[in-house]
Amino acid sequence: MHASRIQFITRWYLDIHDPPEGDTSVPLQLLARSVGFTDPGQARHFESRRRLAGACA
Repeated sequence: MHASRIQFITRWYLDIHDPPEGDTSVPLQLLARSVGFTDPGQARHFESRRRLAGACA
């Protein structure tokens, strides 16, 4: 399921930012809003307050 999300995000990004092949002047930015996992015996969840440059609110 995560792979399909990444493919969706990549396609969406390329539809909006259609750079010429090899142009890396506007790189794809990815930032996890939150991440959660189970540490042996303890559930962990972290949320980021960071925002991407140029991101909408």
